[in-house]
Formats: sequence, C-alpha cells, structure tokens
Amino acid sequence: MNYPFYNFEKFGDDLIYNKYFTMDELKEDSFIIPHPNGDLSVKFPPVFDSSVPLRVKSKGFNEERLI
Repeated sequence: MNYPFYNFEKFGDDLIYNKYFTMDELKEDSFIIPHPNGDLSVKFPPVFDSSVPLRVKSKGFNEERLI
C-alpha cells in the first residue's frame, strides 16, 4: 500500500520511507521522518553504509491500531 502524501509505503507492519540527503544534511546529528503518529527524529549513526537501510525499531504501523 502506498501513501504518496507521506512519501512512504506500507509493507506488512513496516513503513518504508525513502529519504535523500544533501551534503549539508549529512553534517547534521539527526533528521526528521514523517510518521502517521507524528514526526520522528532519528539520529545518524556514527558510521553508516548508504546501501543498507536505516531502521527505526518499533515504529512500524499496524492498521489494527486505527480500530
């Protein structure tokens, strides 16, 4: 399921969000990700591989929460 207004898609209970960073953004300590329950501030790890997804644990989205 796609949610184009948030620029993410839902896969099971996981939300997949693709974010592209500028060189200036990569110099920051953290970045903001939109989420249906409110924006999330995520810290950049000290070292990361851009070919490996960053994961935010326990922040997926289960539709049962809406009922």
